[in-house]
Amino acid sequence: MSRRGSEPAVGRVLHHVVERHAMAYRRHWHMQVATAAEPILYLLALGVGVGGLVGEVDVGSERIPYARFLVPGMLVAGVMTSATLDTVFGFFVRLEYVGIYRSMLNTPLTVGDICAGEVAWAVGRATFHAFAFLSACWMTSVLDFPEGVGMLGVAGIVAFAFAAVGLASATFLRSWVDFDLVLVALVPMFLFSGTFLPLDQLPRPLQWLTQASPLTHGVSTARSVLDGRVGWDDLLRVVALLSAGLGGLRVANRRLTGVLAS
Repeated sequence: MSRRGSEPAVGRVLHHVVERHAMAYRRHWHMQVATAAEPILYLLALGVGVGGLVGEVDVGSERIPYARFLVPGMLVAGVMTSATLDTVFGFFVRLEYVGIYRSMLNTPLTVGDICAGEVAWAVGRATFHAFAFLSACWMTSVLDFPEGVGMLGVAGIVAFAFAAVGLASATFLRSWVDFDLVLVALVPMFLFSGTFLPLDQLPRPLQWLTQASPLTHGVSTARSVLDGRVGWDDLLRVVALLSAGLGGLRVANRRLTGVLAS
């Protein structure tokens, strides 16, 4: 393993790992646009299209337009997908096919720097996609500018949690076949975490199960921020998401150290 350089850890992560990914992706800007477009298309099809048929939905003691109800769910779900796929698929390709990590360790970078850089890159991309989605909401008058800006902070926290856990999960993958397991985890969360309908509309046993989904906590917190009703329960959700991210980083660091040493 290489020795730690004199440059601060944050500098190593940003100047080398994140910068390397930015340079690699600069010729593939269309991929960024395509990824950011997915939640926007959902918003137009469901929020504007289906929302015209549904009208308003009951949320607690008030009724709100369906498109407005959909915004926090689609924003957070899009962040989950972007961050997870970045650290799972991107990491697996760079580890198994590009083989770049062993080369990085011949520099002053450490395994911890690599893990932090992968997560930082995924969080940055996911937050950019969240901003693009919010911009679409403002342009289509689903939200009034700058309403919802605070949700970008929630998006960053959710991205950190899913990116770190995704990175840790990727160290256990053996082949492309294992990616189906990732989708098995993501799809139910996408559908049953309060993204498309209020949780109290689900059967009670399913309501209990949704509380185990990190996406449920992200969606609930984003809705609280949008409505200006942030409470202690939202703070606990944020702490849980941050704890999941830190735990994922720790597992990823330990697992990647063993993989690269073998």
